[in-house]
Amino acid sequence: MDADILHEVLIERFDHDARGIGYIDGKIVFVDNVIPGDRVIVRIYKSKKKYFIAKVVKFLEYSKNRIKNICPFFDRCGGCDLQYVDYNCQRAFKENKVKDIILKFANIGIEKIKPIISITDNNFYYRNKLTFQVEKEIGLFSKNSYKLVNIDACYIASTNINAVLSNIKEKISLDNIEQIIIRTSFYNNRTMVIFIGDNVALKNIRKLEDNVNSIYIKQNDIYNLVYGDAYLEEKLGNYIFKISPDSFFQVNPKMCVKLYDKIIEYGNFNGNETVLDLYCGTGTIGIYISKFVHKVIGYEINKYAVNDAEINKKNNLVDNVEFYCGSSELSFDNVTSKIDIVVVDPPRSGLNRQTIAGIISVNPRKVIYVSCDPVTLARDLKLLSDFYEVIEITPVDMFPNTKHVECVCVLNKY
Repeated sequence: MDADILHEVLIERFDHDARGIGYIDGKIVFVDNVIPGDRVIVRIYKSKKKYFIAKVVKFLEYSKNRIKNICPFFDRCGGCDLQYVDYNCQRAFKENKVKDIILKFANIGIEKIKPIISITDNNFYYRNKLTFQVEKEIGLFSKNSYKLVNIDACYIASTNINAVLSNIKEKISLDNIEQIIIRTSFYNNRTMVIFIGDNVALKNIRKLEDNVNSIYIKQNDIYNLVYGDAYLEEKLGNYIFKISPDSFFQVNPKMCVKLYDKIIEYGNFNGNETVLDLYCGTGTIGIYISKFVHKVIGYEINKYAVNDAEINKKNNLVDNVEFYCGSSELSFDNVTSKIDIVVVDPPRSGLNRQTIAGIISVNPRKVIYVSCDPVTLARDLKLLSDFYEVIEITPVDMFPNTKHVECVCVLNKY
């Protein structure tokens, strides 16, 4: 088809990556930066056997769900996908995305998918961590590329992160710096900056001392504290957690509490359970549910995270949780207690076959699965389906203004 020919397209729905979908002569076309209800003129720039990919040339009519984005870098930066979409429409997109994927890949009916747990106040300034790229300038990569976009602020990052970004731009030379990670705590408004690169000049980065609470240099996978506190602290519910520079911690603490409360609801604990907590990280889930169960046994492959988990347990006066360093798939060989419930919160890649086999072998009466990728969740639920029935799946909007969605689900033994 001639690339110079223009086509009028009505955008009918989103795909799972938040691209708009329409049709040209009965053939599907994917279009970026549009939403359902937009009527546009497009130019095709890629033609495949089963679909086209096109760019907008002109808007003829805007969707009623389109709003003005507040970020001046939105059209170039790859950090957000849906900032120009009304929040109710964002919620509907994520619910439908989970329903479509779970039905398609796990053959689980949409009646099992509950309404999304969504943010109730501000859907901006929620991230407590951001990794900035450095190439003479500091910014974020553009969408689907490694082209750097020089930004002055990120509107889904905390105001503390944006304040530190401004100070870096004002005070710091970016020579020999490859990346800059800024972490912050909503609990006590403290900030940590991690400079990554070879031969980072100590005198240069210490110019930030008046603006942050911690400064690290990361080189060859080693974190060296050069100023201030060794870690941050964040509060979830009644618990305070240590965050080291390399620790995983949910980027949206307010929504994390809602997610963990749903885990407690799904657990329906009676106080006598022994819970196996896989991919336990710094122990947040295990500690959060500890007062409702008899015992939690946590496994995590990152030894630094396990060290943090032990400190978190001690600092929160929790005495019924045990943490071990080891891979999840090998943990089952070491479990001697009768396991009543397994909780898993794996990375985006989901569970491997050995871990699924291990879960089946310890024969818990219930599995609670936290997932950041509905596709790998669906794959794993299908693999567990001969032994466990999916009772309910709840999406959680941990990442407003982006295409990403968290899920938590509960499975019961047949």
